[in-house]
Amino acid sequence: MSETLADRAIEAADPNILRLALLHATGDASLADMRTELVENGLFPARALAAEHHDEVRAKARAFLQSGAQAATPDKDRVRELMTVAKGEELTDEQFRFGYEELALEDFPREIEWTSKPNASVLESLHVTVIGAGFSGIAMAVQLGRLGIPYTLVERQAGVGGVWLTNAYPGARVDVPSFNYQYKFEKSYPWKSLFPERQETLDYLTHVATKYDVLPHCQFDTQVERAEWREEDSTWQLTVTDRSGLRRSWRTNFIVCAAGLFSTPLEAEFEGKERFSGRIVHTTNWDHSFDCTGKKVAIIGNGSSGAQLAPSIVGDVESLTLFQRTPHWVMPMPGYLDQWSEETQWLFENFPYYWNWFSYTSFLAILNLEELQDYDPEWQAAGGTINELNDNLKLKLLDYIEEQVGNRPDLKSKVVPKVAPLGRRFVIDMGWYDTLKRKNVELVTEHIERFTENGIVTVDGTTREFDLVVLATGFQVSKYFFPITFVGRDATTLDDLWEKDGARAFLSMTFPGMPNMFAMYGPSGQARTGGFPMWTEIWTRYILEGIVGLIEGGNSSVEVRQEAFDEYNASVDEADAKVLWQQEGKGSYYLNAYGRNELNCPFHVQDAFLAMERFNFDDYHVK
Repeated sequence: MSETLADRAIEAADPNILRLALLHATGDASLADMRTELVENGLFPARALAAEHHDEVRAKARAFLQSGAQAATPDKDRVRELMTVAKGEELTDEQFRFGYEELALEDFPREIEWTSKPNASVLESLHVTVIGAGFSGIAMAVQLGRLGIPYTLVERQAGVGGVWLTNAYPGARVDVPSFNYQYKFEKSYPWKSLFPERQETLDYLTHVATKYDVLPHCQFDTQVERAEWREEDSTWQLTVTDRSGLRRSWRTNFIVCAAGLFSTPLEAEFEGKERFSGRIVHTTNWDHSFDCTGKKVAIIGNGSSGAQLAPSIVGDVESLTLFQRTPHWVMPMPGYLDQWSEETQWLFENFPYYWNWFSYTSFLAILNLEELQDYDPEWQAAGGTINELNDNLKLKLLDYIEEQVGNRPDLKSKVVPKVAPLGRRFVIDMGWYDTLKRKNVELVTEHIERFTENGIVTVDGTTREFDLVVLATGFQVSKYFFPITFVGRDATTLDDLWEKDGARAFLSMTFPGMPNMFAMYGPSGQARTGGFPMWTEIWTRYILEGIVGLIEGGNSSVEVRQEAFDEYNASVDEADAKVLWQQEGKGSYYLNAYGRNELNCPFHVQDAFLAMERFNFDDYHVK
């Protein structure tokens, strides 16, 4: 890289992150004493370096690079001091352990290792079946490979990628920054986009699966139909069917179901739908052979998929009609469609620790999100709705709506949500309001009564004709592990376990009556904040600590105790009552048919991390 690019990169660097990286690399104590301040930065205030120090930090950074000195590698105690400087306050031991993993100074921050590795014959007698080749399944597969435990990864689609292979509609994109949407064991990937498009995310997962030799273990185009526990030898009997219809069966010691929440589309049934003569596609089954140019198109649904798709095709179609059941809070996200600058890429690749502190400070900011979700009884008693932060955010979002469509009262009346922010998932604005204002776009809030041969009739009697109807109607998130039937000990099924009020698990991962079966992204498994790949690594470590501990102890089965399961779920229900989803999430996919939140984990992420940090065998029956 040229000196000119290095100079530009230093000039473009975030001064506070540059300071932290430089402090880490050099130990220059004067950097720790520089004044910082909290400044407005999107949703939350961020810690910024006071302007009077910017030039000094840049000069020190240039001098360090020119010196050719090796970056220091301080011990954990010193790193903890650096993290305290970054946060602006002392860290508890628990905060340090959690944050240290996110700082990702080690190649595998959440590594699982043998205490006493079994001999080859013992390992060869074992087998793990992982179901699903998305982020969760690949994370598990990589660590199984590193442990030397034989495994098979079964995937019903034709390749790796999970939801990112399924959702190929125009505009599909991650709504989390790329540096937070990657594994901490594969963190030097040259992302192009701040918020990766679907193909870039798919490329990343393919890269990881290739690099860590996951692909030879995969059976694609294969659907697991049934898994039945065999008490006599502590194995599961699996039945699978491939695309040709060939049915096969094998035994496995452990099952890890990593199929995720967003694997079963919600097709949305309407009267007369089968009579429609045009095309009907779900966003998970986009028809790339169909040219939208000059066509009359309808999109049913205005969540993330619909809000990404609409701006992506509106310039090509003759008309676009958007059927909206419920308005969502639409969040402005500056730079959402941007790519990483050459200067930032240079810093990530060349300036020691810049990437680490960039990611860690972003992690600290993301943690603030959960503060918006808790009820504040005192605030409510004084007339507030949720809490001060949430109510203030609502005012900001109302101002944004006014800014975007204030001159269109016909639109404004339709786009203001009735629930508090974060009662439902945010929708990131990638041109939603601009799309609504186009002359060839109509936003329809009247409910759909029926389909006709040529179009759709709404309850007010209006008929509209279409060439293409897109179902951006989301997923059946309550259908965990669908369509697999699990039959556990004493013929127990998950339907039996969940008949009272829907899906439940212990720590979102294990189930009474289901020995040696683990879930990733199971019931109550969606964390309140944090990049999703982070949680796949935390789940992976917990599950594999259980499997490794079981093997090293010479045992063959592990099953969560009923009392541990019951106690945990009672605490889930208690915590749920203090979070806004239970009331503000009515009608959303957050709540199941019983009106209970079975999707989101109600605990603060620090507490969720601590609960899953280590596998506690006291919570389990071991045989």
